[in-house]
Amino acid sequence: FTKHTTIYEWSTFKVIPRTASGLVSASNDFIDKSWKDFKINFFDKSNEWVWYTVTRRENLLDLGEANKWKINPEKMMEIFDTTIPNGWATFPEDWLIKTIYSVVVKPSEQKIWFKVWKYSNWEEIDLKKYFND
Repeated sequence: FTKHTTIYEWSTFKVIPRTASGLVSASNDFIDKSWKDFKINFFDKSNEWVWYTVTRRENLLDLGEANKWKINPEKMMEIFDTTIPNGWATFPEDWLIKTIYSVVVKPSEQKIWFKVWKYSNWEEIDLKKYFND
């Protein structure tokens, strides 16, 4: 395991890596302090009204802590398959706001799983053939 985790906050014009020691979570918002330099209203830690940002992030962090050392791709897919009212991070099908897709990655095995909600189940893609010499 690495000593830090990096997540990328990606807008249409800039990408900012956010690094933390231990668990990190993202929920459709930009919380890295460097976004304050831009003259547009980016989301921040107080914006619960924007897509349940705080609830989703806190649910993910709580689940990460509760499942410490037990998280694997299958567990992440289970987490993403469970909805906000059940203490997780995905929007229920009958809500106005929808989860469009979910992604799980296992870099050490060069594998990625995608789920496009309402269109597919979890689809595994083995990336080795694309990244090996």
